[in-house]
Amino acid sequence: MLTINGIGAAPGIAIGRALVSARSSSEIPTYGISAADVDREYVRFQRAVREAQQDLHSVAARLTDLSRLDAELLESHRIMLEDPELANQVQAGLNERLCNVEQVVVLVIEELIQKLDGVADDYIRDRVADLQDVRRRLLERLLARPGLTAVRSDAPAVLVCHNILPTDALDLSQRGFIAVATDVGGQSSHLAIVARALELPAVVGLSSVSREVHGGDMVIVDGNDGVVVVDPSPDTKAEYDARLRRWQKREMVLLGGRAAPARTIDGTVIALQANIEFAGEVKAALGHGAEGVGLFRSEFLFLQGAERGTGGGPPESEQYDAYRSVLTAMGDRPVTIRTIDIGGDKVTPEFDVLDESNPILGFRAIRLCHAHPEVFKRQLRALYRAAPFGKLRIMFPMISSVDELDTTLDLVAEVREELAAEGHDVPTVPLGAMIEVPAAAICADLLAPKLDFFSIGTNDLLQYTAAVDRDNDRVAYLYRPLQPAILRLLRNVSRAAREAGVGLSLCGELARDPGAVAVLAGLGIRELSMAAIGIPDVKEAIGRFTLGAAEELVQELLELSHTADIERTVRDWAEQLTTRET
Repeated sequence: MLTINGIGAAPGIAIGRALVSARSSSEIPTYGISAADVDREYVRFQRAVREAQQDLHSVAARLTDLSRLDAELLESHRIMLEDPELANQVQAGLNERLCNVEQVVVLVIEELIQKLDGVADDYIRDRVADLQDVRRRLLERLLARPGLTAVRSDAPAVLVCHNILPTDALDLSQRGFIAVATDVGGQSSHLAIVARALELPAVVGLSSVSREVHGGDMVIVDGNDGVVVVDPSPDTKAEYDARLRRWQKREMVLLGGRAAPARTIDGTVIALQANIEFAGEVKAALGHGAEGVGLFRSEFLFLQGAERGTGGGPPESEQYDAYRSVLTAMGDRPVTIRTIDIGGDKVTPEFDVLDESNPILGFRAIRLCHAHPEVFKRQLRALYRAAPFGKLRIMFPMISSVDELDTTLDLVAEVREELAAEGHDVPTVPLGAMIEVPAAAICADLLAPKLDFFSIGTNDLLQYTAAVDRDNDRVAYLYRPLQPAILRLLRNVSRAAREAGVGLSLCGELARDPGAVAVLAGLGIRELSMAAIGIPDVKEAIGRFTLGAAEELVQELLELSHTADIERTVRDWAEQLTTRET
């Protein structure tokens, strides 16, 4: 028996035989060509592009229920393949290097990847998978090699491989797979996103699972704890069989209550909403009981190879369609759309944000929007035009001062005036700010009178407050949200919101931690937003305590000076609730 620890990318437990897709050991051929052969090689490239596009159409045809998420992903890759700039660079590379087109494709796309792959954030590193997918698909056609898209299983199986690129992941369940285990990947990878949407247990970041597992091995994938067990002993197999039955039973019970609000024992309602990146995630959000969208990360539209020639980012019409789609699908439920948060750890070649020594503290989010008002105003126009189709709320990221907020609100006023002059219906839309910079948390009382709501982003707030790069293993021990400084900042923001009468939500990873939900409730936070799949667990946790007990817990925590003591107190408190319930 072998146990391998990784990262739980999608929750759930699956037990089955492994189907291993080893990484290809075939090298890309390299050989010189004459100037007379350039046109012939370019024709090969054009044919590979056409065949790759046909591959994408085949993937779409196999999907009986193509979600908006899937459609956007396939469309983004189609746009990349059709991008004239890619074709121009390949043609130029052939003329300059006088080598075979396979090598030119590798070099051209690798240059694009390097611009994005050096950033610290998992989210943007995983967007590199789009370019890798396009490169892989082109090389498969140029070299006539079968790809992972063709791998399927006649019986339910666990797919084990080095990595899964985006379009390979879209129809995993239809190809006979019940779970996935990969050597690489993170919680924000395309695989993680798709696996959660398909509700396939997934564990990533296993380093060597594709080499240590053999086809036909019995494999247990525990996406809850981020563990893969290979060739389990009879006792371990029996234990996981029992866990799987309990998990399935519990999921059915929790989802059976998805229509009911999350309510403490003494009747306090906590609104639970979903974080999404794609319009296609709305269906899963509603299926898990989301009462709205608390965070729609609009930068995904700007990171998907959108049309060029519009001054940066996708055109207004494309954004309008995306926003209207989400608003329409959510009906009378609120939808909070965060304006573009490009820069820092989310980069795109369209904006001058690639060459900074400390990008996390640099030219990003609202700062970039102020420097590119034409891009920001185009987004605001699309948002206000879509507003009549639902309950829109607009949220501005990385606000750090009243001056910054005033400039933002002035641009909003300009857009509203322009739209009204053009004859558009311009409804009143609630405006809010992300509280993710310590300066904003400290001066929340100065910001609150100018806004309708706050949304606390604990991921960045913790990173900035504790001076911790969450992707740096050497300081990972400091990335702990339940620490004295964060609790005091949350208390300050909550107090400012209450005194000003503005709404308050929290949309960081802390929101989906059932053990921390009582702390958030006790701090006065009545709206939480998280990955949709975490909503049932958080709802159950809320139903285990009274608001009075949660407030007493917070008072006790605020008197503690060590993070370990705070974490232990919260853990013991939660275990006592579970014991009493049992």
